[in-house]
Amino acid sequence: MKTLKIIGIIIIVLIVIFLLLGIIMPKAYHVERSASINAPVGIVFDQVKYFKNSSTWAPWNAYDTNMVTTIEGEDGTVGAISRWKGNKNVGSGSQEIVTIEENKRIDFKMIFLEPFESESMAYFDLIQENNTVNITWGFDGVNKFPWNALSIFMDMDKMLGADFEKGLNDLKVKCEGINAQIEKYGFQISEFNFEGKAYLAKKKSLKFDEMHNFFATNYAAIGQLIKEKGIEMDGYPVGLYYSWDMEKMISELAVAMPVKGITESPSPDFELITLGKNKALKIKFYGDYEKIGDAHMAMDAYMKDNNLKQLVPVIEIYVTDPMTEPDTSKWLTKLIYFVE
Repeated sequence: MKTLKIIGIIIIVLIVIFLLLGIIMPKAYHVERSASINAPVGIVFDQVKYFKNSSTWAPWNAYDTNMVTTIEGEDGTVGAISRWKGNKNVGSGSQEIVTIEENKRIDFKMIFLEPFESESMAYFDLIQENNTVNITWGFDGVNKFPWNALSIFMDMDKMLGADFEKGLNDLKVKCEGINAQIEKYGFQISEFNFEGKAYLAKKKSLKFDEMHNFFATNYAAIGQLIKEKGIEMDGYPVGLYYSWDMEKMISELAVAMPVKGITESPSPDFELITLGKNKALKIKFYGDYEKIGDAHMAMDAYMKDNNLKQLVPVIEIYVTDPMTEPDTSKWLTKLIYFVE
């Protein structure tokens, strides 16, 4: 009985000490790390602004290679949310973009659900100095009472700081690699896994000077067919290029619209072209279509340097509608090359 009494007193004393530490120890904590990156600020900011980009260098991915992430809203804009769920090392939660100052700062609201619930704020500050970007990754968190007492044993700056340092180092490597690539080829060329897509298309071999009318006529016809049949679109209009003969000035190509939910063409005037999964390269080209040859030449040089064999078709994705955007410098065309 006496032993139980002593144990009870010890437990009460420990609880009191724990609560007192919770009163004494600070609840809020701040962690930040900085790095210098030799690349234009636009390249660096794109890596921290877009969730799809940050996932390639963020340190947390190494803790769970099977972590599931989803993006809600338009990536890279205020209100966009990235949600994650993984093993015990990464837990689950979300981060939301709350403010953006282009090429200068971006702030996130972090909500942690597992292994414990909490809310924090994170940010990236960027300062361009000549050809260098000084970037700071910061995090402001709160350990709620009485669990803040545990901070006497856990150094949050040391724990998170190590991850921030690794992440910033990987970010530096990636940004400087992109910058070197742009300096060499004139474009950023990315390798990725094409997941497959179906297209409602009109395919034909024709002369270069016939292409404009062929595109205009068939885009309108395919668009009308999609509307009439209630078919779901799956992206922007594209051109699928199977051959390009500069001597004869002839190309075999298809005017196409990406679609979902159909297994055959609803009209004998068009065909359903299905492209499967494949390793691919992509370029974003801004400018008039007459100058897009520069991007294709960059692809050719990249494939030669990396011993890659081109497969057909080549895809041009026409993101910007020239009818609604008069400034040709803002016309965005995405190029996709299948390779092996």
